[in-house]
Amino acid sequence: ISPGMGLKFCLSHPNQIKHLKGAVQAIGKIGSDLLIEAIPEQLILRGINSARSAYISVTFHNGFFDVYALHDTPVVQTSVLIKSLLAVFRSQKIRSLEVEVKTAEPVMTFSVECGNGLRKHFAVNCTATEILQASVDKEQFPVTVIAETGELNKLLSTFQSSLDEVVIVCNPMTEAIPAAKPVQLHSFYDPAKGNTAKALRTQLAIDTHHVFLNYSNTLGAATDVTFNVKDFKCMVQLCEAMPANTILRFDQPGQPLVVEPHLNAGALEELQYEAELVLATLMESQSSRMPPG
Repeated sequence: ISPGMGLKFCLSHPNQIKHLKGAVQAIGKIGSDLLIEAIPEQLILRGINSARSAYISVTFHNGFFDVYALHDTPVVQTSVLIKSLLAVFRSQKIRSLEVEVKTAEPVMTFSVECGNGLRKHFAVNCTATEILQASVDKEQFPVTVIAETGELNKLLSTFQSSLDEVVIVCNPMTEAIPAAKPVQLHSFYDPAKGNTAKALRTQLAIDTHHVFLNYSNTLGAATDVTFNVKDFKCMVQLCEAMPANTILRFDQPGQPLVVEPHLNAGALEELQYEAELVLATLMESQSSRMPPG
């Protein structure tokens, strides 16, 4: 690393570059700024939308990189416009990527070696920023759903593309309600946003044996949360690219929904990166308005 406080990391494997690009693209679908925090153990990339209703973070452990080093500083915190950063990844097939951030200069530099031997250099303006962190005690949430990501993506594709929110309803897994599907997905149209009489309403009652690898509801009662489906898809697509299953954790309406890749210890050790999406949910329960499952 050149003199001065800062961060430097290098990548040379196609999978490394694919995962970094995918993370930046996913965060770009949530917010316009990429918040960067580097500490010796890991590089954390974060994004938050303007309404502060969606927060995403992707963590790359230092073993993910060929080279990863902080010089004369325990932490680097900065932010860049994602649309500026995406220009770096539009280059022809990238063979290697070297990134450097100097804390004394408001710039992030990229050295890209393309597959045709051409080397390109980019400089992206960056600004010092306060790093926001979503604090959620997800391990205490009573509902956990682990989905096969490809199947979940197929289910989401059945909803209208104009749809903003969906509802996930989780029944307790008891013999008292054998006719009810444990998990249901419904379209949700906010009456305040206009006439919904002509809107196509979609309901999917899902057999957990085919789509979900694991399902738990310890509440002892049905619960549901309503959330933004477009933001949700960002994490589902990121999980599919890893590849990994998708785990959802939640509690009651109005409390956050946490979505993550579900990896066993061996897969996490191999990938050396992880991700988390925290979504706000509507305060009202929609269960009473739904047709029976």
